[in-house]
Amino acid sequence: MKLSQSEELDSQRSVKHIEEENPEVLIDCPEYKADSDGLEASLIKTDTAIIAQVTEGSESAGTVDLKKKDAANAVLDVLTRGKSIAKKDKNLLKLLTFSFSFFYYTTKERSIQRMLGAIKVMTDRSELFPTILPKDYKVATDLIDTFKTAKELPKIGKEAQKTDGTDALSVSLAEGKVFKLSMVSQLVRKYRISNPPLAEKAELRGHTAKKMSHNIGKYMVVDEDTMEELESPAITQNHTTEKGKKSTIVFNPIKKEIQTFKTHGLGDYLISVSVTGYIDSLDNKVTFKKNDPNEFTFRMKRIPATT
Repeated sequence: MKLSQSEELDSQRSVKHIEEENPEVLIDCPEYKADSDGLEASLIKTDTAIIAQVTEGSESAGTVDLKKKDAANAVLDVLTRGKSIAKKDKNLLKLLTFSFSFFYYTTKERSIQRMLGAIKVMTDRSELFPTILPKDYKVATDLIDTFKTAKELPKIGKEAQKTDGTDALSVSLAEGKVFKLSMVSQLVRKYRISNPPLAEKAELRGHTAKKMSHNIGKYMVVDEDTMEELESPAITQNHTTEKGKKSTIVFNPIKKEIQTFKTHGLGDYLISVSVTGYIDSLDNKVTFKKNDPNEFTFRMKRIPATT
């Protein structure tokens, strides 16, 4: 299974799960149930296609993907315990703050590097976390090793993989995507005013962005000491593509502290913020990721009063 197929499958399952979290959607959206049933049938076909790919000595992409999730969640469990201990140390807290997406939505090699690196941040400072024992770290590293050694299915030749020009997995995923997008569209139309968080959740889960495709995002500007919202910040966003093309966008002073994006390119950006009465915050690196809320808060330090 290709990475793009794995992401689409995860997106379909995530959208299907919305009705379990918010059962009212089955009542509020008359056509939703039919699409949901269609998506469920497509997911069954997809699972069957994945199982059919299993060969001796290899594991299905779904199994390897599950091991990746287990490892990422185990690392996050340890980090969460560390953050609860370090909550008063802002610098240490930053070192322990990672999202699930950071570990999961990347290549296998990079995912392993990131997970091991996060654990190393804590083990190098183990004396600061006396209640977290070596066995606790081992639970996470063992799961990382299990994911690392998981052998994915070898690539299958086009003739063996396809029937009548199209393989079963691609067909079922494409079929499921149609139902998924219809479900997301219904939820966004129904709840964009009455329940914006639910509409945003549907839009986010239904998205399977490619590397430089679009996703949602939000910039927030607050006072470093009081954490109060600051009005009318000027935000400058700089970005350089892989091909070296540079772009700059200036969000002139907005009415409130929040700059919200319904679409935003993925990747690394440098953000500079200016607010009257505060020291400029320059070149803050942020990374927009797939299927992530991408909410970034910039804390501004007030200019000291002169005597």
